[in-house]
Amino acid sequence: MAYYDNFVRHAHPRWAKRFLVRFNRQVLGYILRGFPGRKKLSVLEIGPGKGYFYEATRSVRGERMEYFCCDQNAVALKQFPAENAFQASVPPLPETGRSFDIIYAAYVIEHLANGKQVYDLVQSCRENLNSGGVLVLLAPDSRSQGFEFWNMDYTHSYPTTMRNVAMILRENGFSEISILPINGLLTVPGFERWPVYQAIRIFFFLYDYRVFQALFVWVFRKRVYDLDNPFYQLFCFAKQRNLMFIARK
Repeated sequence: MAYYDNFVRHAHPRWAKRFLVRFNRQVLGYILRGFPGRKKLSVLEIGPGKGYFYEATRSVRGERMEYFCCDQNAVALKQFPAENAFQASVPPLPETGRSFDIIYAAYVIEHLANGKQVYDLVQSCRENLNSGGVLVLLAPDSRSQGFEFWNMDYTHSYPTTMRNVAMILRENGFSEISILPINGLLTVPGFERWPVYQAIRIFFFLYDYRVFQALFVWVFRKRVYDLDNPFYQLFCFAKQRNLMFIARK
């Protein structure tokens, strides 16, 4: 069985899927602010997962978006048009015969073996970007997550931080870099709406999935290490701390 077969085949609950589609639309909308007036954009997604970012590209109005993706997992790629999906382990990027305006990789670089591999991937991405294109990386903030960075996923290898990823981007010639902290997905209805973000963050401040697991295990009958444990899923959506890096060529 290939890495992540279970993840791809295991559907999210309906509420989680709705939220993730909405979140990916917000992410894409934020990225598109950097392309005012452009009517046609090409996008390469590295590690498309369940296809939520792809759905976001299909819902964009007033712009034509050519979507391509690559992944090492054949099961993940079956949901996309075959001519636009490339099976490959990165780095480097697969040969697609074209360059892109946007290269997007959500929760990918923390799975690479070390900083050198992240460097090589960023280098390959830059080589495949059009002039003025952007590389967007979404990754855990390992300094804030602490041990949960390792507990969350058995394939997490490279602890991503603001400093070490920004250093890799600069070493590859990116000078225009912005970093957005996304501290719990549920707390970000809009990237600019910080009062709402702070209010919901306070609400979730005391939430601990272990405590709720102990209190309600008799109701949900889920062990803390079950993939569909609702208390851990809520922790991931409400409290996991992430970083979004946007680097323009």
